[in-house]
Amino acid sequence: MKRTFLAIVCAMAMAFTANAQDFAELKNEGNKAMAAKDYTTALDNYKKAIEVMPEEVDATVYFNAGYSCYKNKQYAEAVPFFDQAIENNYKACNSWDLKVASLKKAKKNEEMFAACEKGLESCPKSKTMTKTLSSKYYKEGAAIVKKANTMQADPAKIEQAKEEAKKAVPLLEKALEIDPNNSNAKQLMASVEAMINTPAAE
Repeated sequence: MKRTFLAIVCAMAMAFTANAQDFAELKNEGNKAMAAKDYTTALDNYKKAIEVMPEEVDATVYFNAGYSCYKNKQYAEAVPFFDQAIENNYKACNSWDLKVASLKKAKKNEEMFAACEKGLESCPKSKTMTKTLSSKYYKEGAAIVKKANTMQADPAKIEQAKEEAKKAVPLLEKALEIDPNNSNAKQLMASVEAMINTPAAE
C-alpha cells in the first residue's frame, strides 16, 4: 500500500515538473515570437502555456496572450485574457485600457462603457477610459442640445426648447466630472447655460 502511495506521489511530482518545464518553454517561445512581432505564433504558444500552467498563476501569460490577440486584430478574443490579467492584478490599469480598446474595436459599445465605469474605480487616472466615458456623456448631451436648437428656430417654442436643453445639463456635468478637460463639453455647457438664461421675448 505504501509503495502504491509513493508511486502515485512520484508520478504526480514528475507530472508537475514536466508541466512546469513545458510551461516555461512555451512561455519563453511566446515571448520570443512576441519580441519578433510574430503575434500569431506568440498567441499559439501562450495558449498552450495556459493549458499547462502550474498551480501558481503567472499572469504575464494572460496579458501577453491578450496583447497578441489585440495586435492580431482578434479583439473579442483578447477580452477574456485581459480579464484574467485584471483578476490577478497584473498590469491592471494597462489591462483595463486594452480591454476597453479591444471592446471598442470589436464594436461592443455597451460592454466598453460598462468596462470604463468599472475600470475607473481602480484606475481613475486612465486617459483611455476617462476620455471614452466622458465622450459618451458629451455626445448624449449634444444630441439633446441639437434637438433643442431645432425647436428654438420656431419662436413659439423658445421656452419649450429651453426645457429640452436643461435635460442635457446632468449629462454634460457627468462628462466634465469624469474629464474636467473635455473642451467640447465645456463649450456646450456654456452654450446651454446661455440658452437657458436668455430672457423671454416680451
